[in-house]
Amino acid sequence: IVLSEPCVLDSFRAHKTMGELILIDRVSHATAACGVIEQAGETEKQGVLLGGFAVNLFDSFYYHPDIHTVLRHSPAPVSYQPGDSLPLKGVGYSYPADFDMWTDGAAANIRNGVFTGFGERDGTVPLLDINGIEAGNAPRDFDKYRNVAVWEKDYEI
Repeated sequence: IVLSEPCVLDSFRAHKTMGELILIDRVSHATAACGVIEQAGETEKQGVLLGGFAVNLFDSFYYHPDIHTVLRHSPAPVSYQPGDSLPLKGVGYSYPADFDMWTDGAAANIRNGVFTGFGERDGTVPLLDINGIEAGNAPRDFDKYRNVAVWEKDYEI
């Protein structure tokens, strides 16, 4: 099956709820078929890139009281290059102006809210992982720089 829009799914073996499906005829609204997903294909998702490296710093989390779960919302894809200012304050996060983020063997340096590039690790500033959690403290210090907002009925994601 090929979908015209992105859809969250998984293989039935890995996740029972996300791996089952019902196809509904869009004209008659009758059940056309039922099935399970044996294998889910990968989709290309750019996400937020920091100098070409994928990060989840700007994802927001919402507690949805009607379904008693926490939802994750990722922002629209964007690529930040050295010299770009970063949105360090948002609904789901509040980062210091200066920090390092460990990537594949190098530190991404953020100084005065600007991505300055990759370089040496500065031990005087916090070191965050790609999810915005201070390195070595996960998950205990989730709320140090991140927070979970309460879902409002008018929100659209």
